[in-house]
Amino acid sequence: MVELVESSAEGASGFLKSQVQWLYELLEMESEVKWVVVTLADLQFRLSVNTDVSGWEEAKKNSVELYGRAIALDSDHRHYYEDMKKKHV
Repeated sequence: MVELVESSAEGASGFLKSQVQWLYELLEMESEVKWVVVTLADLQFRLSVNTDVSGWEEAKKNSVELYGRAIALDSDHRHYYEDMKKKHV
């Protein structure tokens, strides 16, 4: 993890993208698992913060969509997910 902090924006982005890819594969197998959806939404948001890295617009859009999906899966925490969506729009 220290290497991630000391790496370039592209290096950090590459690491996050690899984690996102892995989680999407997991989501294909377990489509109703809330923690996977929420973690993906958060990682997509983290990718979208760095506008110098390619794909940030798509990551931002994906983050908002995933928080919408989290609302459908976990209505008890609806307000939290809605707040996160608002932060990411």
